[in-house]
Amino acid sequence: MKIQILSACKTTDSSLLSIEAEYKKRLKQALEIVELGGEKLSKLSPAEQRNKTLELIEQRSRPDQVLYLLTEEGKQLTSKEFATEIQTAMNSGKSNFSFAIGGAYGIEIPKGKHQTLSLSPMTMPHQLCRLVLVEQLYRAVCIMQGHPYHK
Repeated sequence: MKIQILSACKTTDSSLLSIEAEYKKRLKQALEIVELGGEKLSKLSPAEQRNKTLELIEQRSRPDQVLYLLTEEGKQLTSKEFATEIQTAMNSGKSNFSFAIGGAYGIEIPKGKHQTLSLSPMTMPHQLCRLVLVEQLYRAVCIMQGHPYHK
């Protein structure tokens, strides 16, 4: 299994990066985080930023990946349901996953084109979203492997 996180903007907070690095280490080589440089879009209108973010995401994702766009309106799952969703995709021959995190104005969500996922109905900064996602991905892997991390 290969997991890619496409993050619209950079994370610069060293304390968040330190925690993220610990989960990346636990996931071994399965996780790649790509920062898309969304900070450069700040001169665009909010709608243009959402559209351009989607464009950047689609350019970096691959056809063999299951792509999830993270949005507060997306599908909400428990940790066990999230693990089951990934396992089900793997059972059907999918092994590459991409999770996209938008910037301040989110991502333009085209109807029916990509799967959506919500980590919370609350809005959160992309840096925190990224850390929560990394932890939940690690937790999902542990659940699938029967590891006692998830109690």
